[in-house]
Order: sequence, then structure tokens, then C-alpha cells
Amino acid sequence: MNIYERFIEQMRKAGTYYNDPAIQLGKVMVGGKINVGDLLIQKEDYLMDCNLRLNTNEKIYLHTQKDGSSENLQEYKKNILYEGDKVLTIKNGEKFMENLKAETRAGVLVEALPYLQEYNGKIVVVKYGGNAMINEDLKQAVIRDIVLLNLVGVKVVLVHGGGPEIGELLKKTGKESKFIKGLRYTDKETMEAVQMVLCGKLNKNLVTLLKNAGGKGVGISGMDGGLFEAVKLNDPDGTEYGYVGDIVKTNPQIVLDMLEKGYIPVVTCVAAGIDDTCNYNINADTAAEKLAIALKAKKLIMLTDVRGLLRDPSDESTLIKRLKVSEVPSLVKEGIIKGGMIRRSTAAWNVSVRAWSARTFRMAVCRTRS
Repeated sequence: MNIYERFIEQMRKAGTYYNDPAIQLGKVMVGGKINVGDLLIQKEDYLMDCNLRLNTNEKIYLHTQKDGSSENLQEYKKNILYEGDKVLTIKNGEKFMENLKAETRAGVLVEALPYLQEYNGKIVVVKYGGNAMINEDLKQAVIRDIVLLNLVGVKVVLVHGGGPEIGELLKKTGKESKFIKGLRYTDKETMEAVQMVLCGKLNKNLVTLLKNAGGKGVGISGMDGGLFEAVKLNDPDGTEYGYVGDIVKTNPQIVLDMLEKGYIPVVTCVAAGIDDTCNYNINADTAAEKLAIALKAKKLIMLTDVRGLLRDPSDESTLIKRLKVSEVPSLVKEGIIKGGMIRRSTAAWNVSVRAWSARTFRMAVCRTRS
């Protein structure tokens, strides 16, 4: 017995085995063994939860599970594993999957199947902020989706803002929020509020939510490990933003180290200034853009609670469902893209023109159900 076999044997005796990520695509080998990545799982080391069989006539998946029904059990036994079959394997004890009903679990896996091979091991940056962070049901749904992505092997990086929470804190202190070209004007008092809310309350709350959903989050700021280095933002027209920074260098190693260990980095948008002994408030869309470029992420996803980009803000039928990156500059000039959407769309433009494909940017709309 070689070292590898002895290791597997010891893990068997402990009643478990390590298999990261939690959900992976496997292949049935001779004798019912399943090959998952570098691990060969013996028949006695796995349990078959349910069968998904494609009915080619009706183009639907049939789901059978081992329950008390003799009819269902008969169908279950018929649908055995054959050499060469593809299977989805789930590490035993995963809270996220155990909390789902068998039918729901089967549906989740079927839906995930086409994306497992394309996104397995790839980096996806998700920008999360605005009012989408206020609604509790919406927040829980976003967190569950992020954990699911992590479980199926996607390396998720969560970049968050917290504008509404910052505004609430300033309001309590009698200070009014001020925005210029979609950016929060940040004086010293506002900067203190930004750090309190982003680096303290919100960042750690998101880490806790990820943990409760079965994920492993680690909260960091742009100051940690020199992730973001910034200078004061200076517009050519002389517009003054206060302590708002412009990222001039991104050092992603700390994020890559976390991803390598299976953690979900939760990044807040405060950066160390290299032109002064101060920290800077960084727009979350810009931070997500810079980080996605530095990580060479496969996709940048921006979550928003608004309907989307409208040619006429008063008419929801004018929603622009798809937008080519080449159209962004002209729409900004026309005033169709304005306010916070300027930074969001510009971030998408910057990522795409440097990148890896024009499909890198996707805007997901978060909406509460009535």
C-alpha cells in the first residue's frame, strides 16, 4: 500500500474524506468506483441520494429517490450506475445542500450541471451594494447564491459597498449626504463614518451571513495586505470630492491566497493613500472593476436593486436589456447613463476593453417578490 492509498484508508476510518469543492462532476469507473478530480472513491465510501435520468422523448429529467414507496424504489433500483456515467458528487455534511428537500436539491444540481465545467476553478467577482443590502430576504437570497457558487467550485470574490447604511449613520449625527457625479463627497467626518460602517459593521455581518449559509468568508479591506493603493481623485475639470480615492495599483495576492484555501473574500472599499497619510473612500463599482482586472476574473457581476438602464427613466418599457461596451461612452454623453450608473457602466467598459471578452460584464437585478 503506497502513501496515497494509506491516506485514503485513514480517511475512511475516520468516516469521511476531503473533497474540495463540495460539489464536483465525477465519472463512474470499473466496479462502481467514482473518479472525482484526483480522488478515486470506492463504492463503500459514497451513498447515492437520487437519480436523474433524461427522458429523451419528453426532453425532461426524471427524478427518483430512495423513499418508502415501493413503486419509486423499483424505479430507483432500475436506474443504476454504469461505467462511463457522469455523476454529481456532494461532500457529506454540507449544510447548504442538507437543508434542501430532495426534489429541490435535484433541481439545483440539474440547473448547475452545464456551468460546472465552464466555471469550475474560475474567478468571479460580485459587486454587491446599495439598497440590495437593506432588504433582509433579498440579502439572504444573494448570500445563498454566493455560497452555492462557491460549493460548485467557482472562486467567488464579494466586493461590497454600503451607501444607505453610511447615509443613515450620517443622518443620526446630523450630517447630510452629498453626491457629486454619482460619488459621495467625503470630508473627514464622512470618512470616519465610511470606515466604521464598511470595515466594521457591514463587512463582518456579511462574513457571518456566509457562515450561517454554509460558506467560509473572510473580511478584508482595501488597506489589508496592500490590496488597493490610491491617490486623491482629481477630475480634469477641478471637481472636488474630498477623501475619495483613485486606485492606482492593485495587489491581489492576499485575495488569491484566500481563494486557494477555499475561502470567500469579502472586500470592502477603503484604500490606503500613498500620496498622504490618510485612507480614501473608494467607489465600490470602481473597486470591483480594478480587482476583476487584477485577478483576470472570468466574469464581473454587479448586483443592483433598480429596474436597469432606461432610455427614459419615466418609462420602464425603454429598458435596455443588452448593452454593448462600445455604446457606453455615447450613452454617458447623451445623459442616458448618469448618477451611480456612470461608475457602474464605466467599470464594465474598463473591464471589457482590457479583457478577456466583451461578455465579462453582467448586471443582475435584485428585486423583492410582491
